[in-house]
Amino acid sequence: MRKITDSESLYLGFRDFVEEKRLNEYDNEYFNKKKPGFKFMIPFIYKYVDVDFLKNKVKEPNQISLVTYFINDYCSRSIEVLKELKKIKKML
Repeated sequence: MRKITDSESLYLGFRDFVEEKRLNEYDNEYFNKKKPGFKFMIPFIYKYVDVDFLKNKVKEPNQISLVTYFINDYCSRSIEVLKELKKIKKML
């Protein structure tokens, strides 16, 4: 059995916070992407979920850790990865 990826974890975790009328759109957009990475996932989550509102309203420990991970770790890690990629691109 394979390990669940960060993007799959975020997709599943934030799925509960997507409005019911936009759920099909959310699912379709995610599954149409072959390898969802930072550049896709961050705008994708912000498009369907009001993360800034959510971070002050969640009460359940799993939800708190999901929102905290997304804001503090996932988004900041993507910035570091992009910086390093730009450095490598300039070197080439």
